Amino acid sequence: MSNRPLLWKFLLIFAVVGGALFAGFPPKDRINLGLDLRGGAHILLQVKTESAVEYQLDLVQGYIGNGLKDKGLAYESVLKTGEATLEVRGTDSARSSEVR
Repeated sequence: MSNRPLLWKFLLIFAVVGGALFAGFPPKDRINLGLDLRGGAHILLQVKTESAVEYQLDLVQGYIGNGLKDKGLAYESVLKTGEATLEVRGTDSARSSEVR
């Protein structure tokens, strides 16, 4: 028997494996590295606490007003009285426990 068919099979296997390795591991210049992989990205986030507290206070002010309306409790207004305080005005003093 001749070893010629066996030689062609080995050459074909070698060519397929070599092509797969070349396609699977491309050279460095073919890969476009982003800023995060090159070490060039730096992000700094800051929160303005005064604005965050004011925003939350506005939300709570609306929630309180809607909650009082849903329960049928009359009130005149819900006002900000300080940096982090609200005051409900114009409620019936007999129903103050319900308002609380």
